[in-house]
Amino acid sequence: MTKDDKKKKHVQDDDEDKPLMKKDRGEKQPLLNQRERHDESVHVTREPIPSSVDGGFHVCKIGEANLSKSLYHIAGIDCHLCGLSIEQELTKIPGILHASLNSDANRAYIIYDNDQISDDKVSKELENLGFNIAERVHSTDDPEKIDFKIGELDESGKERLKTKLSNTLGVNSVKYSKEDVSKLTITFNSKVMGVRDLMNLISEECGDIEIYEKGQETPKELLKRRRLIRSLILSFCLSIPIILLDFVFPRIPGIRSGTEYDLKEGSGITVSYVIQLVFCIPVQFWVGSNFYLGAWNALKHRRANTDTLVAVSTSAAFGYSVISAILALSSPNFTAETLFSESAILITIIFLGKVLENVSKGKAAEAIKTLPSLQATTAILVTEEGGRSQESEISVKLIQVGDILKVRPGSKIPVDGEVVSGETSVDESFLTGESVPVKKKPGEKVIGATINQNGSIEIKATKVGSETLLSRITKMVEQAQTSKAPIQRLADTLANYFVPTVSSISAITFTTWLVLLQTGVAHYDGVANFQNHFVFALLTAINVLVISCPCALGLATPTAVMVGTSVGLKNGVLIKNGSALEKAYKINTVVFDKTGTLTHGNLVVTDHKIFDQNYSDEEFFKMVGAAESLSEHPLAVPLVVKAREYGDLKQAQKFESVTGQGIKCEVEGKRLLIGNRELMRNNNSVISDDIEKQVVQLETEGKTTMLVNIDGELVGIYAVADTIKEESLVTIQKLQQMGIEPWLLSGDNFRVAKAVGQQLGIKNVVGGVLPDQKSKKIKELQDTGKVVAMVGDGVNDSVALTQADVGIAVGSGTDVAAESAELVLIKNDLRDVITAIHLSRRVFRTIRINFVWALLYNMCAIPIAAGVLYPVTKFAIPPAGAAGAEAVSTLFVVGSSLMLNFYKKPVLPEPLRSVNIERE
Repeated sequence: MTKDDKKKKHVQDDDEDKPLMKKDRGEKQPLLNQRERHDESVHVTREPIPSSVDGGFHVCKIGEANLSKSLYHIAGIDCHLCGLSIEQELTKIPGILHASLNSDANRAYIIYDNDQISDDKVSKELENLGFNIAERVHSTDDPEKIDFKIGELDESGKERLKTKLSNTLGVNSVKYSKEDVSKLTITFNSKVMGVRDLMNLISEECGDIEIYEKGQETPKELLKRRRLIRSLILSFCLSIPIILLDFVFPRIPGIRSGTEYDLKEGSGITVSYVIQLVFCIPVQFWVGSNFYLGAWNALKHRRANTDTLVAVSTSAAFGYSVISAILALSSPNFTAETLFSESAILITIIFLGKVLENVSKGKAAEAIKTLPSLQATTAILVTEEGGRSQESEISVKLIQVGDILKVRPGSKIPVDGEVVSGETSVDESFLTGESVPVKKKPGEKVIGATINQNGSIEIKATKVGSETLLSRITKMVEQAQTSKAPIQRLADTLANYFVPTVSSISAITFTTWLVLLQTGVAHYDGVANFQNHFVFALLTAINVLVISCPCALGLATPTAVMVGTSVGLKNGVLIKNGSALEKAYKINTVVFDKTGTLTHGNLVVTDHKIFDQNYSDEEFFKMVGAAESLSEHPLAVPLVVKAREYGDLKQAQKFESVTGQGIKCEVEGKRLLIGNRELMRNNNSVISDDIEKQVVQLETEGKTTMLVNIDGELVGIYAVADTIKEESLVTIQKLQQMGIEPWLLSGDNFRVAKAVGQQLGIKNVVGGVLPDQKSKKIKELQDTGKVVAMVGDGVNDSVALTQADVGIAVGSGTDVAAESAELVLIKNDLRDVITAIHLSRRVFRTIRINFVWALLYNMCAIPIAAGVLYPVTKFAIPPAGAAGAEAVSTLFVVGSSLMLNFYKKPVLPEPLRSVNIERE
């Protein structure tokens, strides 16, 4: 039997319940025997979808490279400076083209060539660079991924199951876990294959099967958190006795005599020294191991980081204390110095600062963590058995495309779908921010995680798993939080030189003070001898290392971007990358598309005039509606809708469409002509001067006007037009008040576009432009020095959205437009253009405050720590004070970014009543 024959045996011709195998793609067979399971619009091809680097997660071909954009969960390195160095190391690895790390959100966004490197190899490279956790969250290669817990199988059984699944249409990959023998991971196309289909296939081989439930924290993360807490508690407990022995007990006469007893007379090696050494060793080498490991990982890759500064400074204090004791034992002229308290306090305070910083950064990233929890956990599946409807509760993970689901009042809608029966109101506040429920009836779309209010409905699942809007928003926000604003490049450049510069300053500080004190140029406030001079110089050098804060500089931008993207989502603006926030801050020109952006994009009957008193409005529209109901022209739709307001339509006969002119037909024995002037003239219908003036007036307003002739007499006219959105005018007015210049760029003819512009107060109007001409016009504006935002909703806007400095897509538009844009208005409210620009200005102001603080702090703190004020004030910062200042500096930056959570959008003008205009 050939290999192909073996594959064909997986499909039984007489069993339609079996999933279709890959070898049988050419035949149209039902995938499952369930209600409306198959979708004729689904084509089983994996063609690349064009996308920009910053938008979405799609497999794309660039030249001959098969690129993947993957998001990885990382943990183990919290220093921004370390992350920057690792980014540089990653891009040196063959096959990795781009790497962006956000240690605050524990995410890494990596673009790599599948032909050169695998995702497993990327994970290993991340672990080699110091991360103790590096797991892929999602990738362009995984339309959908599910983990199963399966029953026991021997090796041949596993191989047989893997072959069976791999040969099934819609299954992309099958992988067994090395850590857990019961775990099976499958990636698949949810439009072709469902989770229940997979479970049925697997159960045929191994019987027992269930979805593999994974906790929110991996064992490694949980162990790390517990270790941090234990280390911090231990450090505090051991540091307190050291502080008492060094600062408190020497001031109590009764205790002092015991703790200050010399074990060797004149050596300085006292009881207190020995006890402090014993207590300090675990603090230095167990609690401090976090810093040593971080410094070692950096050293292996020939770089230095914050951990390097802490490790060097605390080791210097601890090492000198030990060396001085050894020298004191061997030389009567040397006395042991006790700097154990400096070492222990430094480690404890810096470690506490790291823990507080992680908590603060966790709060900055918590918005993205709450998104998945909004989804329903269960759903009610409606099936038909024996002609009867059956209901059963299933996990939301088991829902498949085409399933009919019942949603009761008060329940969350489980997945994206379409209402098939029932009417209700849906609370979409999590998505739009609006508390007013939205009415839904059959045929209308609903979104997963929104809440059904007061009616029981049935919906048909159209998007499940990673394809739902909630999942796609989560992915885009995660990607945005790993992206970098352009200003971050300056911070990264400064950070690259920070540690070497600070180390050099520390060395210069030590040498300078030792020379100045020994030569008598500077005077020490105490016993003047070499040992005291050495200790003073050493402590000032340690202060320089400790007080410097590269973390504040590194966190200035990413924390603000992370909080800003979360705040934007709460206010109806999906921000897809950090650079969009920075560029939006500079916007001085906003270009609007017309149809679907400034207008609703739906034609309605706006005006009508009847010249023959024998026809009432009802009779007129019923006659015209009957004729137009047989037409396929878009202009016929609004007329038919209007006519049906008066009841059932009449029947039309002898219908004839005249290209470019209109239609002819008979209704109840009367001959109707409906169309433009040319149709009237060609059929000898006279248009009086008065009627011509009315037609011209309507056309001047941008409305498409039709003339109606019944039995040779011109009895009336009607006009159809799109309508301006209620919020368009107030949006334009508010932008003008903000000093931003609006433009209108439309594919419609200039007269129509001008009519819209006049009603909205837009002076700059360009009409009759093709998609490529839109992008050229935006380029012309950019060449004059303008920073341009483009607001659009259609496929024809995608090129212009990409060309603009900031592309803004209206949420109700096409996926292509949303893919090309950097900002998406989720609520479809044009006023959120104002919110987006206002928020970007607030975020960028926060970035500048953080940046200026980080620079000024280091510019002031380092000289003070180096002792420049000591000759005048005789005051030197103790190492504990330096460590505290460093922690406060970092927390200030994180706290400043967290203040964005209190952002309030500007008071937006109330939308005006709809204005009828345009359409040619």
